[in-house]
Amino acid sequence: MDSNYPCGWQWAYAESPETFDAFAQAEDPDGLAVAALLKHSDWAEKRILEIGCGTGRWSVQLATASRAQEWVATEPSRKMLALAKQHDDTPASLMFHQAKAQAIALPDSTFDAIFAGWVLGYLKPTVFDEAIKEAQRLLKPGGHIWLFENGSTDGGIPQDARNIERLQNSGFELVESISTHLEFRDSAMGQQTLNALFAPHATPVVDKNGQVAHTICLWRL
Repeated sequence: MDSNYPCGWQWAYAESPETFDAFAQAEDPDGLAVAALLKHSDWAEKRILEIGCGTGRWSVQLATASRAQEWVATEPSRKMLALAKQHDDTPASLMFHQAKAQAIALPDSTFDAIFAGWVLGYLKPTVFDEAIKEAQRLLKPGGHIWLFENGSTDGGIPQDARNIERLQNSGFELVESISTHLEFRDSAMGQQTLNALFAPHATPVVDKNGQVAHTICLWRL
């Protein structure tokens, strides 16, 4: 990890989107998180905005499974968007748009719902507030903001607990905690990926099958 970055996640996001994507592709292989989200929402024929789509793994899955009329996935990083656009199973309803969470140049009241996976909880406090305000501007009346975030104990990262407190203080409610796992191609590849991402914190141990337990929390505002 480059010493210019305080943690592995920030390094991977800025310099190694392939490492970031390796984690994304390993996440929730049985689709439990997607099933939980769709159980609590009805996005068929709706217009959905995704904030911070990263390499597009959730974008493709959710745009397809939800049967949304339109899924607009935004992401500020050109490197991440480049990978996101390489998926060969992208549905016609999914389009990618470069934008920061706090500055999305689209009209007011455009979307029926907004989704973000591992984005809002990790923004700086001032940017978090701006992003929430921007999301609320873009939502139609009665719409909700839905989030995937880590469980508070995943990886032993203190930041996770602080993120949860921030979400609660902002009015988000915990809808469901999903017990799932990461599933990498093999143990060595998985351990290498997690060592890079979790540095300098303690790293979860990948078992001999390339798996490690993982909790995904579903939040709603």
